[in-house]
Amino acid sequence: PVWTPDVLLDVPEIDREHKQLFDITKKMYDLIRDKRKTKFACVEGIKYLKNHTMVHFAHEEEYMRSIDYPGYEMHKRLHDNFKNHILPTSEQILEQEDYSNESVESFLGSCIGWLCTHTTVEDLAITGKIESYSNPDFNLDLASFIIQELTHVTKQLASLELNLMNMHYT
Repeated sequence: PVWTPDVLLDVPEIDREHKQLFDITKKMYDLIRDKRKTKFACVEGIKYLKNHTMVHFAHEEEYMRSIDYPGYEMHKRLHDNFKNHILPTSEQILEQEDYSNESVESFLGSCIGWLCTHTTVEDLAITGKIESYSNPDFNLDLASFIIQELTHVTKQLASLELNLMNMHYT
């Protein structure tokens, strides 16, 4: 992923942090090319990514509250989903698979995909540059029930475990 000025919110602190997030994922991607450093790069990269992400989310959420952003609650849910579900699930898969090439590529794909989508859509929506894709009327209880049933059926029919990564986008 390459950071571009197209994702500028014109909020200097947040823009700087977005650039740093893109730089972190790019450095991790570059490091995994050296197979001897893959596990180390992931372990250290994840630590840094998690720390930087938590700080960044706090700053972004503070900014949204300061401007009374009407989409704050949903945007915060997206942040919480990344912190509490996407990142830990991806990290667990990495550990279970002992940082195999496939799990590392999947982890980076998840992070990069989320970062690019979130920054170029949801974050730009904060400043009105684009419309949010998230749905504030999303029924979390119904979605949880459906996912629970799909997980059960998939396990019974195909002996596959499902990992929920994100349930807040329509």
